[in-house]
Amino acid sequence: MRDSGYKNDPMQRLSVGSIVLLAFLHFSSGTLAAQSCVYVVNLGSDTVSVIDVFTNTVTKTILVGRNPNGIVTSAYGGFTCVTNFGSNDVSLIDPNTQTVAGRVAVGAGPVGIARPPGLDTADPDIPESLAYVTNKQGGSVSVIEVGTARVIATIPVDPIPENVAVWGSWAYVTHAASLGSVSVIDRGTNTVTAKIPVGARPGRMAFARDGRLYIANFGSFNISVIDTGTNTVTGTIGLSLRPSGISVTPDGRFAYVTNFGAPIVSIIPTRTDVVHALIAVGDQPAAVAHVPNRVRAYTYVANSGSDTVSVINRASRNQIMATIAVGHRPFAVAVGGGNCAASAAAPPTAAPSGARTSGVDPTANGVPTATLAPSSAAAHPTTATTGTTSATGGCAIGDLTAASSALLCLLPAGLWWLRRRR
Repeated sequence: MRDSGYKNDPMQRLSVGSIVLLAFLHFSSGTLAAQSCVYVVNLGSDTVSVIDVFTNTVTKTILVGRNPNGIVTSAYGGFTCVTNFGSNDVSLIDPNTQTVAGRVAVGAGPVGIARPPGLDTADPDIPESLAYVTNKQGGSVSVIEVGTARVIATIPVDPIPENVAVWGSWAYVTHAASLGSVSVIDRGTNTVTAKIPVGARPGRMAFARDGRLYIANFGSFNISVIDTGTNTVTGTIGLSLRPSGISVTPDGRFAYVTNFGAPIVSIIPTRTDVVHALIAVGDQPAAVAHVPNRVRAYTYVANSGSDTVSVINRASRNQIMATIAVGHRPFAVAVGGGNCAASAAAPPTAAPSGARTSGVDPTANGVPTATLAPSSAAAHPTTATTGTTSATGGCAIGDLTAASSALLCLLPAGLWWLRRRR
């Protein structure tokens, strides 16, 4: 057989390797950076703290509406959305500039918010452009078209809708009554098609990879496990510590539960649904969120009683590796994209003299007057390397992510290896 010469031509090997490397850098520079920001909602100070996961420092504090409660982010450059219970609206944060780009008026007392996974767009025909908001005092769910910043539907539900989660064609809404329940909404028709009884005062939820839904029942001190295929409760996990927040790790193996009644996070393997370990954190932990392993194997816990965020290193036996001071009463936390390392930490912009410190113009009624879109650079957000040290001993290139910089820093060694193979 005729030898193609590939094995003996280092330049051909280099060109192929370079193509693979450049392709990886193209995707990783967007994907890794897109999950390198942690957003912490501070209920008592009407702000959102932005944390850079590579330095575990607060790099920005953003004024939002009054009594912010819930948050949902985008992995690919779309708006970060924050519900404001006290001003009855949703703040839309541009992740590239980390500023509020607009507000959307919703029902009374918005608390929970969720979006289906996927790319964000202003196209009304694309379902991924939607966000679902529970209006706790209004007994409804508002459906927001995020790209155009407008409410396109209002769905009546049972009283005290607390939180919402989306799985495929369905939205699930918890009702925080003493006899708790979950409403199932058909997203195609925007109607309630089923109601599932669960524990007392259910709140936040999280999906396992197989579609099971974990419900944190604050009032009955347990977790309800729902089979979303049959919409029935298939198990109950006892905790005895007032579960307030829950999130499943990116690999789907564990559910982390914050316990508001004690400074503890419970770890539950999703294979067994039995509490496996406990982690001591700050006072009154209210919410938890995970950074993907490919970025950093970190978990962030918002401690409402101590005005801090605990950082858990999942790759190091769940040790607490940092405690970060944030605003007053941190109540929600989410991981997403953005330029979170763009500037040093700074206090929020001061409100005009005599105005309420909320960042919401009460005369605007929370409704933007034009179609909104994140700034153009947000389509592929990057994290700056200023003030950080890379894992490659200080080698940092431009505004690439840590993984991308590491690969480029190792490129000379790869060239040396190819020359040795000749």
